[in-house]
Amino acid sequence: MIATYSYENASDLLKALAHENRLKIIELLSFGECCVEDLAYVMGASVKLISAHLRVMRTSGVLATRKEGVRVYYRLANSDVLELYNHVKEITQASSGVTSIVNGGEHSLTLKQFLAVFDGALLIDVRSEKDFSKGHIPGALNVPVEELYVWSQSYSNDDDKLIVVYCENVYCIQAIDAVQLLLEKKYKVKVYPNGLQEWQNAGYDVEL
Repeated sequence: MIATYSYENASDLLKALAHENRLKIIELLSFGECCVEDLAYVMGASVKLISAHLRVMRTSGVLATRKEGVRVYYRLANSDVLELYNHVKEITQASSGVTSIVNGGEHSLTLKQFLAVFDGALLIDVRSEKDFSKGHIPGALNVPVEELYVWSQSYSNDDDKLIVVYCENVYCIQAIDAVQLLLEKKYKVKVYPNGLQEWQNAGYDVEL
């Protein structure tokens, strides 16, 4: 029988992850350590807000720190944290019915495949106008997913151009919703599921 304190510890750990911003922090720190100022800048949030999230995550053992001068750098406490996060993503995708699309399905593009079709495709960013204005893949057209149906009614694709939709990252399902809508409209469409985050992490420029 598992001791009660084990349940309590597990509960505290899960509570420390139970916020969208904290999951984003784990995603960002999976690429390496970062200070609170840089995390706040990338996430478009205040230093005070991100500091509060980091404090909870550190106390629960999700994050570890080191100090360099006046700055504190945060990192994932161990590889188990990232493994847990990846499992959460997989469960979320499966429960949303999107696994076949984002995990190598026929409508999904890897970064290499995306680059191969980039020049000849119509690229649609389905994030909000505010997020789009902060940076997007060059040449992308901003059509927030809630406006996509109206857009699709007026769009004429006489030359049968490939449409590629993307969002922030694989955890953002707006792109999946967009693909499903456009497939119903009989458009030739693919999704770049890893989105802007992978594009930037690979060193490619963004457009403002």
